[in-house]
Amino acid sequence: MHSPSDFLLAAKRCELGGLEHLREMVGLVSRIADLVHELQRERGASNVFLGSRGAQFGAERQRIAERAAALEADVRTQFAALDESATAGTCGMRLFNRIAMALAMLEGLALLRQRIAVQQLQPVQVIEAYGEVIGCLLAVVIEAVDSAGDPAISRLLVALFHLMQGKELAGQERALGVVAFSTGHIPREQQTRLLDLIDREERSFAVFMEFAEPCSRQTWLDLNSNAVMLEVERMRRTLVAAHGPLAADAAVTLRWFDQASRRLDAIRDIEQSISDALAALCEARIGEARADLRDQTSLLLKSEKIGPLPAASIAVFMDYPAAGCADASPPVGLLSASGLGPQLGSSVIDLLQAQAQRIQDVSDELAKTRATLNEGKLIERAKGLLMARRGLSEEHAHRLLRQTAMNQNRRLVDIAEATLALIDLIPDTP
Repeated sequence: MHSPSDFLLAAKRCELGGLEHLREMVGLVSRIADLVHELQRERGASNVFLGSRGAQFGAERQRIAERAAALEADVRTQFAALDESATAGTCGMRLFNRIAMALAMLEGLALLRQRIAVQQLQPVQVIEAYGEVIGCLLAVVIEAVDSAGDPAISRLLVALFHLMQGKELAGQERALGVVAFSTGHIPREQQTRLLDLIDREERSFAVFMEFAEPCSRQTWLDLNSNAVMLEVERMRRTLVAAHGPLAADAAVTLRWFDQASRRLDAIRDIEQSISDALAALCEARIGEARADLRDQTSLLLKSEKIGPLPAASIAVFMDYPAAGCADASPPVGLLSASGLGPQLGSSVIDLLQAQAQRIQDVSDELAKTRATLNEGKLIERAKGLLMARRGLSEEHAHRLLRQTAMNQNRRLVDIAEATLALIDLIPDTP
């Protein structure tokens, strides 16, 4: 490449390549969402199975596990097909590291299912085990989201990630409710954990509402006012307000499981609609980029046949009003002085300016979107630090950060950032 035209077209080809890579990431996120939902269903069925001492959901649990295994194979195929060269750099390093961790966790599913089948595990252990697997898959999603270079696609991916995150917290809430209703007992620690899950759900869903498109927002509002959610809320209050034993009732347990599952399935429908919208948006953006590349190639070839822009045209580029302004006509005579017609010269300069302005607009919009995403990643990193250094569970780590933020009247992300800054001062727990 030697001429400005070569580099201008190279920039457009890079944009097209980025969109095609983004389409691949959107497909990966969609497949992970499918697998996560099936694992959530498997966790729920396993808890009912264990809570009923094997009397209920035995065959259903097996069928769900088989579907989850098939979806896992699809996700593994997507992982294997990723182009390493298209994800070079820090983003690629983080993405592949997360994938390695997720694959390591998926390897343990077969043994987990065997132990559930022979009832060697307690329901709470099952909740934790599936939660770790799903957490690693969601970590892959957040890195895929972070690689998005198109503002509209990035916003939808952020909405989808936080919806998936909130749904996983709701799935853990369902599992804890199954344990409580089936045993007739909810310890104070589990009540505190339930309240923490509900709080984190609401935070995740609030971010989803901020970034989702109007159709998904309206569907969400409708979901939260329907009979299913009202029943979930009623039974939820029973759990968090309980003082002493609950009535261990199989019918109540199944009622809670059914209503909470309906809620999760409704959230899954919203996930699917966003995934479909993302796929369509990627195709539209790729089509636009290809059309722009053809148009730019044609225009620049014409300009090269006539001759290069004169040196004086630099002044025009610096002083020429942006396309769309009220006075967008070039200074008379300046472009035509070298034989390059005013119309063609104006088009080339419009192209340069429009592309430069578009790059700036994209950068500004992405910065706003990624600020929200980075806040979530800071909080997760601070929680991980506390879990490693202080031996806390994820719930306890989150609760500590949140309580500190409330006590100091500061934002949660500010406390997370301060925690990471003081990493060397946090002692290890023996």
